[in-house]
Amino acid sequence: MMRTGNPMRTGQPVRPGDAAPAAALARLQRLRLACIVLAAGGLALAYALHDLWRWSWLPLALSLGWWFAQSRWRHAAALGMAGLFLCAACGLWLDVTPLPMLLATGLALAAWDLDAFQRRLHTTAPDPALQSLIRRHVQRLALVVVAGIGPAAVAMAITLRLDFWVVFGLALLLAIILSRAFVLLNRKAGADSPE
Repeated sequence: MMRTGNPMRTGQPVRPGDAAPAAALARLQRLRLACIVLAAGGLALAYALHDLWRWSWLPLALSLGWWFAQSRWRHAAALGMAGLFLCAACGLWLDVTPLPMLLATGLALAAWDLDAFQRRLHTTAPDPALQSLIRRHVQRLALVVVAGIGPAAVAMAITLRLDFWVVFGLALLLAIILSRAFVLLNRKAGADSPE
């Protein structure tokens, strides 16, 4: 059966007979659900451990709304992510331990990215390389989340007094390293694409 038209506009789903792509998409959906649950659960637990019981239901309600609205409303992931970010920011304002807030924002961002990625995959024609594409995307996403959360968590754990020029030099060095990493990732992505 040949599909016609742009699948991104027509919204044609992957055919049910395609077992491998369907299984890969199901794993991707479970991973997205795990990110949502861990982000909201971490926020709720952090609020509860700081005797803020009256606010601990809010991230859980937002995550439930995100999960149930995502199949009906395209912007549910963006709104859910923003809501969890807002809960994390309020937690920082209320002097809740910052590490769970940081982890929750990283996981909410990952869930949002997985939602957008799955929407793009779900409306395209079946591809035999779908599993490897998903694996590469999840690996890169995990690398980005760890590279973002790791140094931030370390920075929260230590306190240093540095001169302005030392901080400026470190920021410049970080910018150079990140730009080289992006160039290398783009080269690798270009080498992996079948053209």
